[in-house]
Amino acid sequence: MAFFEGSKMTAGYGDGPDIISSCTINVDKGEIVAILGPNGAGKSTLLSALTGELNLLSGQVYLDDMPVRDYRSSVLAERLDVLEQNDLLDFPFLVREVVSMGRIPHSSSVDETARIVSEVNAQLGLSPLAERTYTTLSGGEKRRVQIARVLCQIWDRLIDGCLLLDEPTGPLDLAHEIAVLELLHSLTRDGLSVLIVMHDINLAARCADRVGLLHDRIITSGLPEEIIKANALEAAFGTAVDVDMDSGSPQIRLHSERF
Repeated sequence: MAFFEGSKMTAGYGDGPDIISSCTINVDKGEIVAILGPNGAGKSTLLSALTGELNLLSGQVYLDDMPVRDYRSSVLAERLDVLEQNDLLDFPFLVREVVSMGRIPHSSSVDETARIVSEVNAQLGLSPLAERTYTTLSGGEKRRVQIARVLCQIWDRLIDGCLLLDEPTGPLDLAHEIAVLELLHSLTRDGLSVLIVMHDINLAARCADRVGLLHDRIITSGLPEEIIKANALEAAFGTAVDVDMDSGSPQIRLHSERF
């Protein structure tokens, strides 16, 4: 069994139809897995099911061969954290205070928390913003702060930690997007496992060890060159594409008469 795995998961909301059906996705230790799929395919639902926020109708989620539901919440929070798509924080905390919220599950001393916050902020280029009020930041700056917060939560458990990230780089400019993905890649060498929802297929093909394509309630996963194929993408997204392998990883080109 993989280090982190959702096995044969079926989930939905209320009396509506299932959003995901018998889906299995896994992340090995020190691996980045990217989840791709059209809007409304259920990518965020998949993450909610994996974290236990959404109850499964069937299936099971495991961390280190143990069902996630069997962990004490305090122990699980030290090893598993999720960055949701939407940021609802609207209070005038300082940036360093927001980042330090990641240490709430831990019994760290004040000095230890300050050290970890400083280290994480430095990794994400947030040190100059540490004393800024969070609500005055741009959307991209806020997103980097939230990424720092979830990293802060598992910073001293990188060797057996796992992050679930829902479109973490969406609001970021190109330089910061690349910097965040490079940081995540470097942290996997320490053992960190990452499951990341992405929309940029070309970038996912370059940064992820494996990808999963979610379409019609099911997910198909494998190496980028196995999953990112013209027929599969056209079926999922409803638009024709070409897939080139000239760069060593699959890269898509859209068919368009307009551009």
